[in-house]
Amino acid sequence: VKGLLYLVLGTIFGMQFHPMAGHFVAEHFVMSADQETYSYYGPLNWLTFNVGYHNEHHDFAFISGTNLPKLRDMAPEFYE
Repeated sequence: VKGLLYLVLGTIFGMQFHPMAGHFVAEHFVMSADQETYSYYGPLNWLTFNVGYHNEHHDFAFISGTNLPKLRDMAPEFYE
């Protein structure tokens, strides 16, 4: 029980206070009614294993994170 509690609390507190966790808010903050999520294509993707390719991930959840930039290159009209 202690181990499970440690993992759950560590995840919750780690996601809230870590500087890289800002992408959770940025990707899900609703700015317009027609788009609920956003992608980030900047240099932090190199450090976060392409977690910024958020719309691509939601469209094709079974494509690995390393291939999400290729997906964006193949269909730029959908991911600009």
